[in-house]
Amino acid sequence: MYFALATYFERSYHVSRPSGKVVLSLTPPFLRESGFAYRGALLLEDRRTLANIPSDDPNNAEDTSSPIQIWEDQALLGPGHSSFEAISKSGRGHFAHWTGRGIFFSTSDNTDPNENRRRYWAVVP
Repeated sequence: MYFALATYFERSYHVSRPSGKVVLSLTPPFLRESGFAYRGALLLEDRRTLANIPSDDPNNAEDTSSPIQIWEDQALLGPGHSSFEAISKSGRGHFAHWTGRGIFFSTSDNTDPNENRRRYWAVVP
């Protein structure tokens, strides 16, 4: 009976992906950096794709080069282009994408993304 149910749910479970030109799944485990800040994990192929997308300059608070949006399930997080301090201390969905460092984000309710059972996506609209 277990295998019948597992097979049924595996085939019937549908993950709703946000739409966009590029949609990358951020996969657990997420590395907790500091406070509410987590680093988004990507598959190797997705990291190569991300390397071709402009990023924000972590040394320039006014830089908004990255087109990346972060989605939590079907809800858009934000504000984007945030400083690491804002992501870490304020949380509440702040995020940023920096080349060489990756995607840093906080969840909408400051919970641990490794435990809250939500899906996270990096999207170029």
